Amino acid sequence: MADFYYLARTMASTDITFADRLGRADTLSSAITLASPAFDPADASLGVANFAAFVSGLQTVNDDTNAANDIYSTAVITRMALVKDVKARALRAMRYVQSNPAWSSNAGSLKLPYNKLVDNRPKRPKLPVGGTPGEVKKAIKTGEQSFSDMASLFAKFVGGLSRVAGYVPPAPELLLAELQTLSSSFTTMNQSMAGLAETAATQVRTRQAGFADLKTKAAAIKKGVAAQYGLNSPVYTSIRGLAF
Repeated sequence: MADFYYLARTMASTDITFADRLGRADTLSSAITLASPAFDPADASLGVANFAAFVSGLQTVNDDTNAANDIYSTAVITRMALVKDVKARALRAMRYVQSNPAWSSNAGSLKLPYNKLVDNRPKRPKLPVGGTPGEVKKAIKTGEQSFSDMASLFAKFVGGLSRVAGYVPPAPELLLAELQTLSSSFTTMNQSMAGLAETAATQVRTRQAGFADLKTKAAAIKKGVAAQYGLNSPVYTSIRGLAF
């Protein structure tokens, strides 16, 4: 749990930083737009219109990245709640079977998948963003393995319960149909997680590249402004302290 909340705090802190940097980018864009005579950099790609379009595109990337992170983080929390539910209901169902001596053979056959299920302690995965796209995909797959194993074990456990003649527990949430629905929901969620993680990781990498580009462009624009208007000019003074 600590790992996930560390990730969540890191994302929140980083998002604030990105928002600040976008604000500074807007300030820089406004400064060169209002400069007179018109800002005329040696590199045409740093011109007023081009830089404004770049900043607008970077804002979209940032928004998309925040959205992807939010969707993934919410799914992580939802799945961990499912993990708790799966384990809690499996324990109660197992105890119900064990409570009837006539089902001792069924309890014996359920013991192996049940024990493996409760011993499985999947951790909240960290979102991998470093390395090549192939390495990111591999890291995501590795992080998902314990959840896939757990889903398979629970499905096997529920299948074993279906072979217990007379298995009709008084608690409705332990009925076979309810457990089958839970098993299906858990499997479906696991199947979606890798895609959500890959989308979020890709967006993070895109944003990192975009803001690295912003830093480079901003430094060049500052130099261009200093050259065209002078180090003591109002336009340069207004942007000199902007950090990216």
